[in-house]
Amino acid sequence: SAASDVYKRQARYEPEILQRLLGYELWKLVNAYDTSPVVYYTDAAGNVYFDNSGNAYVQHPYQPVVDLIKGKEYYIKGKLLKWNGFINAEKVSLIAYYVYYWYVRNKNASFQTTGMRKSVDENSVPASPILTVSGAWTRLMKLYGYQGQDFHIPSAYNYLSQFLSDYPTWEFKNIGSVNAFDL
Repeated sequence: SAASDVYKRQARYEPEILQRLLGYELWKLVNAYDTSPVVYYTDAAGNVYFDNSGNAYVQHPYQPVVDLIKGKEYYIKGKLLKWNGFINAEKVSLIAYYVYYWYVRNKNASFQTTGMRKSVDENSVPASPILTVSGAWTRLMKLYGYQGQDFHIPSAYNYLSQFLSDYPTWEFKNIGSVNAFDL
């Protein structure tokens, strides 16, 4: 099914884009986030702290990883910005754009022993994915970030640059750009 194909692509391309953005060591910390043990805030007697709604305060072993994944508000030169993280309520993610780019690009044509082939469906007309994939890549670049990007744009690059002391193992690699000719 198309949904299982998308999940397979996500499993393949999510680690690729995150390792490129973060470097292997920081990616390992982010990747381990879901399996990290939950630690509750406690007082000296071992009592767990609760908020006004009765929810226990949970502390991740490395809070900057939580901030990177779920987002964080921060100030730059007196202006409040928000890095939305990799997982957010808006469902906008550089991971999603990267997976989408490769999904559409790879589904458009396939390699056969006789060369590249594109399937033709009945009752349909061919449509070029050029604008779709180049648009997805442009949105990916804005969220991924790059050297020289306006620091008021809350990209991963700008966020990580602002908090270098929290991410000492960060190794940034530029992803480059893609135009309408997929170059």
